[in-house]
Amino acid sequence: MRAPVIFVVLLGLAWMDSPPLRTQQIPAAVVSDPPIDKKFPPELVVTTVPSHGVLMDGTFYLAAGAGSHATLLLLHGLPGYENSGDLAQSIRRAGWNVLLFHYRGTWGTSGAFSQSSAIEDVTEAVRFLRDPVNAAKYRIDPQSLVVIGHSLGRSWQDMRALTILTSGPLP
Repeated sequence: MRAPVIFVVLLGLAWMDSPPLRTQQIPAAVVSDPPIDKKFPPELVVTTVPSHGVLMDGTFYLAAGAGSHATLLLLHGLPGYENSGDLAQSIRRAGWNVLLFHYRGTWGTSGAFSQSSAIEDVTEAVRFLRDPVNAAKYRIDPQSLVVIGHSLGRSWQDMRALTILTSGPLP
């Protein structure tokens, strides 16, 4: 009967001797905007991304500052749910461009949605970001592209688009 009590007391003493827990630091980009660059302010630009004869609706969160920026292609989850605009805003505050787009057949973009067409759409979005005309227009560093996603979008980031990002010239 005494053994459990001794164990609890020893556990309590061990806890008292351990260093205090550190509080997590929240990156400033999550909760506040950086100072405004009056010459190159952050922008929210509505755009379209071509894919197999359809213009997919897109929103570009353009980072503040002159010169080209690393750019993130943010893939949303199952069509009809969250599109991650809050995450895009925080990433833009940290100095990155972010492109969100709607796969064909989703959220008002014409066409028919399917898993295979969504993979093609991701490939075309990467092509759009690497196009020299778009890179100049949107201040994109085509050598610094990242694809991330969540839920349904998570599965696409592992496929053909990543091969294109690292394989040199587009096919």
